[in-house]
Amino acid sequence: VSYQWVKEQIELRLPLGKTHEGSPWPPLFAAMVTEVVCLPFDVPHDVVTQRLQTQPMASVAPFQRTWKTPVQGFSELGSIFRAEGLRGCYASTRAHLLTYLPWSCAWWMSYEMSRLGLSKVAQPFNVTGAPVQIASGVLAGFAAAAVSNPIDVLKTRMQVDPALGRRGIAAVAKDVVSREGPQALFKGLAVALLFDMLVSAGGGYRYDWVMRFAAKKDNREDGKTGQKGLGVFVGG
Repeated sequence: VSYQWVKEQIELRLPLGKTHEGSPWPPLFAAMVTEVVCLPFDVPHDVVTQRLQTQPMASVAPFQRTWKTPVQGFSELGSIFRAEGLRGCYASTRAHLLTYLPWSCAWWMSYEMSRLGLSKVAQPFNVTGAPVQIASGVLAGFAAAAVSNPIDVLKTRMQVDPALGRRGIAAVAKDVVSREGPQALFKGLAVALLFDMLVSAGGGYRYDWVMRFAAKKDNREDGKTGQKGLGVFVGG
């Protein structure tokens, strides 16, 4: 929803063209703004997740979620804050931005452009809606995973190892490549591609469903108040 609102404001206020007319700039800049706004919440969550994932198996029960799971996360966050301060909670913020900023930009721009292109291709066959949205999501997931995987490898190492987190990402990349070769930056790429493509298939459909629901609600409110509400364009 925040992405959609920012995108609409960009389309209204800046001469960058309209997304439904084929301009990639509104989704690109909207993704950048949304990612930066979410940064204060996303980075501590990411740090806690990485720390918990690298703890010994005896201290973390795999595949088990109970009512204590959120408590465990807050407890870990408190431990990080006491041991390393606020800086520890936001370890490798730059690496987080370098990972998720390209991911978000690639995902949203690819999704919007894929949906627009596939809608035109599928129109003669009378195919609209969910098939177009799901296929667009798959393409967006592929693009996002391919772009962000090398940085994600570096970010994970920097967040797990506080000593690396205090170094620049360029220095960490040089060290990893010198010791393990360039292929180390592509560890987990196949899994990342598969995961992001599968998740994004549903993500595209859910996004459009929420936007359609918001548009219907907005139209109902317009009918009651006689005022013009926020317009939402949803293609496909």
